[in-house]
Amino acid sequence: MLSVGSFDASTKKKSSFSNYSSTYVDIMAPGSDSTYGKIYSTIPNGYGSLEGTSMASPVVAGAAAMIIGLAESRGFSITPEQVKKFFIRGSQVDSSFSNFAIGGKLLDLKKLMDSVADDTGLPLTSNLDRSQAAGLIEIASHSESLGLATGSDLQLKVGKTSSSSELVNYEWLKDGKVISDQNQSILTIKNIGLSDKGVYQARISSGLTKKLTKAIKVNVANCSN
Repeated sequence: MLSVGSFDASTKKKSSFSNYSSTYVDIMAPGSDSTYGKIYSTIPNGYGSLEGTSMASPVVAGAAAMIIGLAESRGFSITPEQVKKFFIRGSQVDSSFSNFAIGGKLLDLKKLMDSVADDTGLPLTSNLDRSQAAGLIEIASHSESLGLATGSDLQLKVGKTSSSSELVNYEWLKDGKVISDQNQSILTIKNIGLSDKGVYQARISSGLTKKLTKAIKVNVANCSN
């Protein structure tokens, strides 16, 4: 969830009617316009000019749709949590709004779009095809080889550095073959059997950039009576 407050598009000041909080409001967006007379937008049965956080919130929703579309057009899936992270990372910061929104953040669509594009390794100004997106990936940690008894739960983890791209995909492999439906940074297999013994690896990809962990050997011992 993103909690939205309103600022005036002309004066860049908090709208007089707006909710605000340095703890609970994530971002401020245009919800009034003292120069041009309210915000022009779609309304039931057509178009019209209104003002309110009910105008600011749709602006943020539209911005969210744009960054989701940008990410997906470059072959990246994007989660709601990642959408929120990009709003935090790609917002304008204005100290005069520090009491009105967390960190004094104001919506800046250009900065927001640039943040997502740069994360994919392909700035908006690039002449390269979108298929050439290649983010930054550095593996920070991964599980070590281990031994378990049959019936135990297997959990393996991989972590990337904080400087790595936010938009990445995860795959887990066993003996060189991709394990279906395991696309998170943590692999969990419950109640393992002897067939789960093998060599595991995690593959992190960001567009054309792909990184594979070292082999994680999992030995399974039969402990049945």
